[in-house]
Amino acid sequence: MLVLVTSITCLVIDSGGYAVAKFRPSNTILIRIIISMFVFGFVIFIPIVLKLVNIQLIDYKTYQAKAIEQQTRDTVITPKRGTIYDRNGKKIAVSASAETVFIAPVDIKSEDEEKLVAQVLSETLSLDYDSVLEKTKNKKSYYQVIKKKIDIETANLLRQKIKENKLKAIHLAEDTKRYYPYGSFASQVIGFCGDDNNGLMGIEMVYENTLKGKPGRIISAKNARGADMPFKYEEYVDPLNGQNVVLTIDETVQQVLESHLRTTVVDAKVMQRGAGIVFDVKTGEILAMATINDFDLNKPFEITDESILQRLNSLPEAERSKEKNRELNAAWRNKIISDSYEPGSVFKILTVAMGLEEGVVNANSTFNCAGALKVADRTIRCWKREGHGNVTLSEALEKSCNCALMQIGARVGNR
Repeated sequence: MLVLVTSITCLVIDSGGYAVAKFRPSNTILIRIIISMFVFGFVIFIPIVLKLVNIQLIDYKTYQAKAIEQQTRDTVITPKRGTIYDRNGKKIAVSASAETVFIAPVDIKSEDEEKLVAQVLSETLSLDYDSVLEKTKNKKSYYQVIKKKIDIETANLLRQKIKENKLKAIHLAEDTKRYYPYGSFASQVIGFCGDDNNGLMGIEMVYENTLKGKPGRIISAKNARGADMPFKYEEYVDPLNGQNVVLTIDETVQQVLESHLRTTVVDAKVMQRGAGIVFDVKTGEILAMATINDFDLNKPFEITDESILQRLNSLPEAERSKEKNRELNAAWRNKIISDSYEPGSVFKILTVAMGLEEGVVNANSTFNCAGALKVADRTIRCWKREGHGNVTLSEALEKSCNCALMQIGARVGNR
C-alpha cells in the first residue's frame, strides 16, 4: 500500500490502484503546524538577534576599532619641539630634522625576504641582526619600530638600499631630534628629552605641554592584502609644532658662573658638588644657575668623568649597572632646588637689615658677647666659645657673632 501525504491531502492507494481513503488536515492541525514553525523559528533566531545586538549596540566600539585597524594604516608624524632661548635670544635647545625607521612585517612574503630586510637594516643602522630578524616575523603587525631619530644622511643611504633591493616592507617617517648647541651648559636647568621627544627633567619636563606640540598623522586605506590603496584614499593631518620658551638665564653670565665654579671645586677640593646662583636683586630673575659636576645634554645617559668610569669598571658586573644609575641620577639632580640647605650665617645679613629698617639698631650700636646667651629655656652658644666681648654692628657682621645677632633679633621682635 502506498501512502501520499501533503500539506493539503492524504491519499491511501491499494495494490489495485484504487483510492480507498482521502481527507484534508483539519484547521487545528494547520494551526499547530504554523505555531510550531513560528516557535521553532523564533528559538533559532534569538541567538542571532542577541549576537547582532551585542555587535552593533553593546560592543560596537571594539568592533569599530578592529575594522579601522584592518582597513587603514595610521602613521604618526612627530611635531617639531619648541626652541628654548636664553634672555638674549640665543638658542640653547633646538630640534633638528631626523627620521624613524619602521617595517610592516605583513608585507614580507618569504623567509628569504625576512633575512634580506634584517641584513639591510642591521648593516645600515648598526643594529643587531637577530633582533631585527625577530621583528620581521610578526606577520600580524603593520608597524614595528626599528630605530628612531636617525640623521638625514643615514636615511638617504637606507632609501637607496631599499630601492636597490625592492624592499616594500621598510618605511621611513618624519621625526625630530633634540640638540643642545652648548653641550653641558646649564644641564640641570634645561634638562633633556627621551627617545619619544618627551621632556624627562628640567625646563624640558616642566614646560612639556608648551614645548611638545601636537602630532600629525598619515591615514591611508589598505586593501585585502594589506597593501596601500591609491593616493586618493590617503589623508594627511599636519603636525602642530610646539611653542618656544624664553628663559631669564643669560648665556654669558651662565658661562662665567660655571667656569668659576669648576675652578673653585678643584681648588677647594669640594666633595659634594659645587653650586651657585646669580640673580637680579631688583627683580629676582635668575640670570645663572649651575651645579658642578654636570653632564652633556646631547649624551645624558653617558658618564664622561674618567675617574667615575674607572671606578665603575673596577666593580663586579652585577653592581656596575646599579652604581652607574646612581651616578647618573646624582649628575641630573639640580642641587640648588632639590637638596636641603641650611643657610646658617647667610641669614645674619637679613637680621641686621631688619634691625636697621625697624630703627632698633644703627651703625653706632654695640653688643656684648660672652660666648653664650640664654633664650627662653635654652642656652645658645656663639661659635667662639670664649665670646667676642663688646662689638659694634659692623664687627658683629664681620665676626659672624651669634650672640650679637640674637640680641638684634630680640629687639626686632615679632612684628
